[in-house]
Amino acid sequence: MGSKSAAVSKPAPGTPDIPVVFVTSMGEDVDHLQGLSMGAIDYIEKPISPELVRARVKNHILGKRKQDALKGLTLRDGLTGIANRRRFDEALLEEWSRAARGKTQLSLVMLDVDHFKIFNDTYGHVAGDTCLRSIAGALSQSLMRPVDLVARFGGEEFVCLLPGTDPAGALLVAERFREAVAELAIPHEHSPTAPTVTLSQGLVTMVPVAEATPDLLLVEADNRLYEAKQNGRNRIGKAAAMAKSPSPETGTSVERARPDLPTILLVDDDQHMRAILAARLAFLPANVEVVASAEEALNFLARYRPQLVLSDVVMPGMDGFNLCGRVKENAALRGIPFVLLTSLSRNLRERSILAGADDYLSKLEEDQVFRMRTRLLLELGILNAVGAGGTEGTECSVEVEGSTAYLCSASTTIQKQMEIQLLSAKIRVHVVSGTSDLMRDLHLRAPDVLILDLDQDEEALRECLVGVRDTAGCADLPVLLLTSKGEEARMQPLEEFVTDRLLKPLEANETRHRVKLLVKLASARRNAGRGKP
Repeated sequence: MGSKSAAVSKPAPGTPDIPVVFVTSMGEDVDHLQGLSMGAIDYIEKPISPELVRARVKNHILGKRKQDALKGLTLRDGLTGIANRRRFDEALLEEWSRAARGKTQLSLVMLDVDHFKIFNDTYGHVAGDTCLRSIAGALSQSLMRPVDLVARFGGEEFVCLLPGTDPAGALLVAERFREAVAELAIPHEHSPTAPTVTLSQGLVTMVPVAEATPDLLLVEADNRLYEAKQNGRNRIGKAAAMAKSPSPETGTSVERARPDLPTILLVDDDQHMRAILAARLAFLPANVEVVASAEEALNFLARYRPQLVLSDVVMPGMDGFNLCGRVKENAALRGIPFVLLTSLSRNLRERSILAGADDYLSKLEEDQVFRMRTRLLLELGILNAVGAGGTEGTECSVEVEGSTAYLCSASTTIQKQMEIQLLSAKIRVHVVSGTSDLMRDLHLRAPDVLILDLDQDEEALRECLVGVRDTAGCADLPVLLLTSKGEEARMQPLEEFVTDRLLKPLEANETRHRVKLLVKLASARRNAGRGKP
């Protein structure tokens, strides 16, 4: 019956969807059941009838063609006609595994249409859809090899997977993308970047390792895309050189670290999570030192002084809570911000604060918030030393009581909640309902923290924040943004101005913690400013 060969061929890569027909002289029901249960689509007994075999095979071929056509529809983006996210995810996993086996380079370009929300607001969503279709066509036509894949990643984002491509080759592809979209000359009259539609791109090249996951490539490309946007858009953000995907047992060794950059110590016993977190921290201008246990962390801290420690909670031997306690008991180390990596459950948050941690952070936190909070905490660690006269590890004395926060919100519910929740921390809250009132009061007195509710138009808030930066005494004012779930896209135009984010509905302990942390940052910035020559 050939059952052994069929059993092997069905699970093999690239063959599961091939119809298998058994032709055999074994005609018992149990034989039929065995063959069909192994994945065969049909079972023909000998002696065969040629006409019957031809008819059955013809039907199976037609069925296979219909199946392939339907599968093609499920892997194609309905709007643009190019590959969709599902097809891209399949290809990424396949190419990552292939590159890891062959130790070859794999490149990824992530693309975003600049100011697409403004485009939709100006020309309408029908024009927006036409714009995306035109861009998708231009990207597809720019590819020169059949192995390269361009897909719609979601919304106005696209991705391009380039197997066996080095950084120089990937850069050439990204340049072709930029030129192809420029040649479309799609008008975008209200774009702050250019009069026609443009793209920002993030480019990364890695030599994958089998122990890591392809998410690393996406995270790094997203970081490079973020840099391109921060640097003015309509440009390509790329890593300085080709990177090897982080090995689970290696980080940035101290000997290879750049001495002009601060250091982050990352502690996690899970090898895959270490690699993912190290990649997520790559956007920061810092050396990331990775260790696998609390004991290794203490050995590192005995020799070096990082500016930030991020530690997993659950680890064999000494856990993250105990490691935090050991660090905070040491007078030379307690000024280093210590962050416990948790699932952000209420119990773990409370235990983190009781252990003396400066903050807690979900390992799977949304990208914008992860960037904000790690950037905030790294700055705090750097400024603590500066504000203490250069003595490493010494925390500046911060008196939270009597601090002032300005709240701009049109919601009376939010106003009352914030006043009540900060009352126990003895932080005064000055409330205004609109940005014009806020700017008037800021000229009279600068607060320690500015809290803005995203219940207003983000463009109006952006104009307000630009004005805040130009107001005397407010240039370095920490800004806390109050948002609801699902408002990440609305946050994006404000991210460069915002220090942290707080989700609504407001939870009292979380509100107090986030505002207190920003008060500490404000104090550290003032102390560092006074220490400047």
